[in-house]
Amino acid sequence: MDTWVIRAVHDTLQRELESERPAFPIRASDHLEAILSDPDDLDLNLVPEVARLSGRWLDDAARNPHYERVWSVADLVMFFNEQARVLGSDYGLLFSR
Repeated sequence: MDTWVIRAVHDTLQRELESERPAFPIRASDHLEAILSDPDDLDLNLVPEVARLSGRWLDDAARNPHYERVWSVADLVMFFNEQARVLGSDYGLLFSR
């Protein structure tokens, strides 16, 4: 398990929920539809940001064994863990803002 993927998922979800639920503790078992006010945010905003932060490609996502099986925070981590790494990605630079 790539800890950068875990961090990217956690940090992205924390930022997304910050305005509505400050200090909301995200758990692996949390269902995404239950914690997100707009489920479309997952595909439109969250997935691209997690990919960027974790240094993972979104290409060939349909070939991922977790494709269309992402219901919880843990599922999202497992999905990104299976995606190919961006060659030469420097995680330290990805998290700096």
